[in-house]
Amino acid sequence: MKKTRYRKKLKIAIIMGGKSSEHEVSLKSGRSVLENLDKRKYIPLPILITKKGVWQTKKTKNTIDTLKILQKTDAVIIMLHGPFGEDGTVQGLLELFDLPYVGAGVFTSALCMNKIKTKEIMKANKILTPDYVNFLKIEWQKNKEKILKQITKKLGFPNVVKPNNLGSSIGISIPKNKRQLQKAINLALKYSNQILVEDYIKGKEIHCGVIGNEKPLALPLDEVKPKREFYDYKAKYKPGMSEHLTPAPLSLELTKKIQKQALEIYKLVEGDGLARIDFLIQKNKVYFNEVNTIPGFTKTSILPKEAEIAGISFPRFLDLLIGYALEKHRV
Repeated sequence: MKKTRYRKKLKIAIIMGGKSSEHEVSLKSGRSVLENLDKRKYIPLPILITKKGVWQTKKTKNTIDTLKILQKTDAVIIMLHGPFGEDGTVQGLLELFDLPYVGAGVFTSALCMNKIKTKEIMKANKILTPDYVNFLKIEWQKNKEKILKQITKKLGFPNVVKPNNLGSSIGISIPKNKRQLQKAINLALKYSNQILVEDYIKGKEIHCGVIGNEKPLALPLDEVKPKREFYDYKAKYKPGMSEHLTPAPLSLELTKKIQKQALEIYKLVEGDGLARIDFLIQKNKVYFNEVNTIPGFTKTSILPKEAEIAGISFPRFLDLLIGYALEKHRV
């Protein structure tokens, strides 16, 4: 068999690390991309952003020099999770450099990082989402008892407390009484100045990957069964702490319903390239949970596994994502 020849190897920058509390997860995702990128087609350029915000390559540890190198690449894969990367900030920089990059643009990245604003858009479009209460840090400091009463009356216990703009389940708790609720809110406030408290939906947690630009494709569904109380940081990233059923053991009718809604949500938030859209299922009711515009790419991550079930190998999956980035940039 003849070896396939490619006219030109594309220089692909992979940005990882970052200033957020998801730094370590980002590094794992970045390394996974590096391992699976087809070296016959691409010249990988790993770029590390330190926890202090310094941009580095193997050639230089100087941010300015690193950005000069970045500007000479053909496309960029952003493997930054959380603030300062998944929220539109790095996307804006790459727009200024006129560089193609994988994934959602500035608007979509910023929107989906903000859980509360995303939920407001879902409610406005009659997409079912768990009931919730939200408030700012300054409001909590001034009116703790009022907020606690509001949460207790509207949501009851247990409920789910989340920082508004963070991923990987960092800072999330499921309090079962008022004392635990106060503790959960104080924990979440370490990561965000705005807090989201949701109704606890006891049921199945289902994920649906979506890839593509103007004609997106919904991937096979994944159901996660964490071995902890919920799908927290350890359950997500420590091997053996969760069981994933891919494809999810749901009826064909329910599967199609979820995939259809995932595509609707993807278009609603103006998604590009890829996203993972998470749902909660209770008594065949489908609740929207959140949109992840840069989901994990580690060995235990969901999206690459869903692609594999769809017959798309990891290297081919990266091919497609780079292709979507170049396609979007040409428009």
